[in-house]
This record gives sequence, C-alpha cells and structure tokens, in this order.
Amino acid sequence: MKNPFFILICILTFTSFTSLFAQQKTDAYKLALGDYKESEKEMNTTYNKILKSYAGDAEFVKRLKESQRIWLLSRDADLEMIFPEHKSKPGEYGQGLSTCKIWELKDMTDQRIDFLNQWVDGVDEGTDCAGSRKATGEDGD
Repeated sequence: MKNPFFILICILTFTSFTSLFAQQKTDAYKLALGDYKESEKEMNTTYNKILKSYAGDAEFVKRLKESQRIWLLSRDADLEMIFPEHKSKPGEYGQGLSTCKIWELKDMTDQRIDFLNQWVDGVDEGTDCAGSRKATGEDGD
C-alpha cells in the first residue's frame, strides 16, 4: 500500500506549484497591461500635441484623424492575423495568449509613437521630402 503521507506531500507540492505558476502568469499579464497603458497614454499625448501644433491646417488635421482611425483598424486586424481564432482549435496559443496579445499591442503602439513623433520632433532641415513634417529648426527648434 502506498504511503498516504507521500501522496499528501505530492498533492500539496502540485497545488503549490500550480498556484505559483498561475500567480506568475497573472503578474506577467499585469506588467504587460501596465506597459501597454503607458504606451497608449504616450501615443495619445503625442497625437494631441500634433493636433494642437497643426490646428491651423484643417486638411492636415483631417488626414491625421483619418490616418489614426485607419491605423487602429489595421492594428486590430494585424493582431487577429497574428493570433487568428480557429474554431476547430480552441486554446491553441496556450494560457498566456492574453499577455502575448498585450505585448503585441504595446509593440505596435510604440511603432506608431515613433511614426507620429516625426510631426512633433520634425525632420532634418533640408530634407527634400519633408511634406507636412516641419524641419528641425522651424518654430524655434
């Protein structure tokens, strides 16, 4: 007959390990979510700076708003492409899917911030193809 004490120790160890693993996943999700929210906040701040800076250019503001709307749609579609839901394979991406999605959203948002910052920071003076982006040195820079 098996030792009941040994079986109890095994059950307690497994339960503790499972609980610890679940806690680590929750902590990773919270960390990822916090980082994503910071990036989202930075992107919104950058977007609003551009709106304020270019308020006198109605056509540019219209195009910026359209670009942001389309970017949000594209971002969401890209996320669905990275992690498509296959009805025949539920759970195929594992238990960390939510955390993975948040990290992808953060990366995409950081890329958008870099792109938008061209209108905040400007581009090198003398750039032939600056378009609507101000050259560094304009407006007191």
